[in-house]
Amino acid sequence: MIPFCELVWERPDPKYGCPRTPPHKLLSAYCGSWVIKTEDKWLEWAVLQEEYGWEMLLKAAKACDPKERWRADVEKMCRIIKKRKEDEVKDAAHAKVVAERMAVHEATKEERAAKAKMFADIFNKL
Repeated sequence: MIPFCELVWERPDPKYGCPRTPPHKLLSAYCGSWVIKTEDKWLEWAVLQEEYGWEMLLKAAKACDPKERWRADVEKMCRIIKKRKEDEVKDAAHAKVVAERMAVHEATKEERAAKAKMFADIFNKL
């Protein structure tokens, strides 16, 4: 979590280097500094940052309509993005299980065809 004093004190963030803008300044640029730069409001945003992380928070702020980039709107978009990611993981796991079942089904299908042919050969010899 970025302390409030770092929001108002201008200095380059060594973690992100000089050419890259620190995430708290990007968030301030997306949502507007008036929405974030008071200490009581920053605490609300800090809770979101702790819960969702910078990457998702910035993605959600960017995805929101420019007129609706308040904390509640960004939080709603974060929930939507998180739900989409969870659904993608579930869908990938389900697709893997279905593919495994189909592979087993194809193997047993070929095995049954071979057994049926062997039975027909034996039956025809009698």
